[in-house]
Amino acid sequence: MKKILGLVALLVITGCASTDEVITDTTKRPPTTSVDIFKEGQVPDRHFKQIAELSFLGPREDELRAQKFFVERARKLGGNGIIFSVVLAGEKSSGTAFGFNTSTAWVFRGKVIVYE
Repeated sequence: MKKILGLVALLVITGCASTDEVITDTTKRPPTTSVDIFKEGQVPDRHFKQIAELSFLGPREDELRAQKFFVERARKLGGNGIIFSVVLAGEKSSGTAFGFNTSTAWVFRGKVIVYE
């Protein structure tokens, strides 16, 4: 019984987000200490190269969580910046013992870049 309660608590804490990563440049780079974030159609004012694309599916209130995830992954990949975007993914519905629940899902995308 304790194991089941522990699993339920873990699901509540972690939520229902999912992530994906596509590496487009396999060059080994040392980790970086800072990552620039570009939002809403902004791009760097200097030349850059995309090295990976990250995605995070979750509710709108997970935007900051997604952004933190992207920054951490970009640092580990040696990225200098992230071009961040948000796209509506649709609505998802689920039925529980407590009733019917509908929520809107969003896809948060982060293009990891390095300056050239």
